[in-house]
Amino acid sequence: IFVFCHTREMVVQTSKEFHRLSKYLPDLVITDVFGGMSQKKNIAELKNGCDILIGTPQRIADLFNAKAINVREVKYFVV
Repeated sequence: IFVFCHTREMVVQTSKEFHRLSKYLPDLVITDVFGGMSQKKNIAELKNGCDILIGTPQRIADLFNAKAINVREVKYFVV
């Protein structure tokens, strides 16, 4: 699942809610990405696997351009 948020604050809030709602799904991996974070750290997190990716459009585009994201695996896309 890709979730696009307009601002980093919205990414953080959305991520907190996903973590709260998924507390009974311990195997669910939620990753949040936005500008101001290390892109190398984001890439390393994504290589470990990710079920839900929450981020700003620009950072997700940067990770896509760096070939760290495979959009063919996306089943749901939320804006």
